[in-house]
Amino acid sequence: MLLELGERVIEVTPRCAGRYESILAWLDDHPVESYRIVDDDASEFASPTPPELVLCDPSTGLSSPAVQQALRAWLDS
Repeated sequence: MLLELGERVIEVTPRCAGRYESILAWLDDHPVESYRIVDDDASEFASPTPPELVLCDPSTGLSSPAVQQALRAWLDS
């Protein structure tokens, strides 16, 4: 489903706590230089939302041109 982006996906966090807490816990164990969080629910994150969050509409997901543009800009940087 993710096409060429699928090769860059490292893992999916477990749903053992809140979404953002799960991501932060994963990052504690797996330090990375740069990452993006693709999610469809901003309420799962602290306010203001983290700059790494790419918010998508659940009905369009990664097919949204805005989401694709945000991910391309990050990958090209």
